[in-house]
Amino acid sequence: MLVVDDRGTIALANRAAEEILGYAAGELLGMPAATLATTATLARRDELAEWLVPGRAATWVRDVRARQRDGREVPVDLRLAETTRDDRRWVVVTIADAEHPFRDQVGYAEQMQAVGRLAGSFAHDFNNILASILGSAELALESGVDPDAQGDLEMIVSSAKHGRGIVERLLGFSRRRSLDRQSYPFSEILARSETMLRERLPRGFDLRISCGCDARVLADVSAIHQLLLNLVLNATHGMPPGGSIRISCCLLAPTKLGERVEAPLVDRPYVELTVRDTGPGRIGGPLDAVLSGSRAPEHSPSVDAMGLAVAFAIAEDHGGVIDVHRVPGEGTTVRCLFPVHALRGDGGS
Repeated sequence: MLVVDDRGTIALANRAAEEILGYAAGELLGMPAATLATTATLARRDELAEWLVPGRAATWVRDVRARQRDGREVPVDLRLAETTRDDRRWVVVTIADAEHPFRDQVGYAEQMQAVGRLAGSFAHDFNNILASILGSAELALESGVDPDAQGDLEMIVSSAKHGRGIVERLLGFSRRRSLDRQSYPFSEILARSETMLRERLPRGFDLRISCGCDARVLADVSAIHQLLLNLVLNATHGMPPGGSIRISCCLLAPTKLGERVEAPLVDRPYVELTVRDTGPGRIGGPLDAVLSGSRAPEHSPSVDAMGLAVAFAIAEDHGGVIDVHRVPGEGTTVRCLFPVHALRGDGGS
């Protein structure tokens, strides 16, 4: 990963970029980014500039040629994203070896975007069915029913509304619409989600939630609830009955970011949400395919994979990132980082 300032100078380079480009630690800092471009790459300048239109979602640009320190040319894939800080324009350049297996994962992640669009088309049809069920149940309640049936009808209305919320989030994922974000203490968001998570948790699993972080984040609460639900349900699918899931959150200082994730992040405090399970920590499932750097599974995208793709998109839409750490035989830890909007007492909802 490289961060290039508005003068075209490299302001930050991580070890992975240095290894791909053949430079020693620190050598890239202060260099003109154009030094790394080959003649063929410079000829594609206009094409690459198209990916830096403000508001455009970052995506991978394939088969770009980069110049290593010894002058050799290597094929790489680039992911370009523009950000602004302190009234200055910065470009974050993620570099991937075009011949590395990670490229397969990138292709699979792009397939998940297509899955999102497909989900959107199904969601429209399902939404029409839910509207009919909900309308009929509410009319029955208004017309007066036997007390024994009233509880069942109220359950139908509640379930249909919950289903409608899921459909709306699927449609939001397929459209990548703007979220209804407001400032909330993250501990409050987590507390609101606990009842919903326990209701959806299959029998035999132990769920424990703790959060002492009062820092505020700009969040669409319903979207964060969906992210949590997707991660918890995915954890249960990877464990035998009787497993344990722990959810926690803490305030993460800028100096600790590099210890937690490898993804490029703005230098600022983050809230770290952790979902840890006691499963086998297996490699090769949908979690790896969507969120980590392993090869994509050979089977078609599963329900788990779709849910995880939605979780990944929700984190990205909040300016955050998801990182996965697996220990075979001990379990999987999923970390979600969300930028802090205000520290305790510094902002309101």
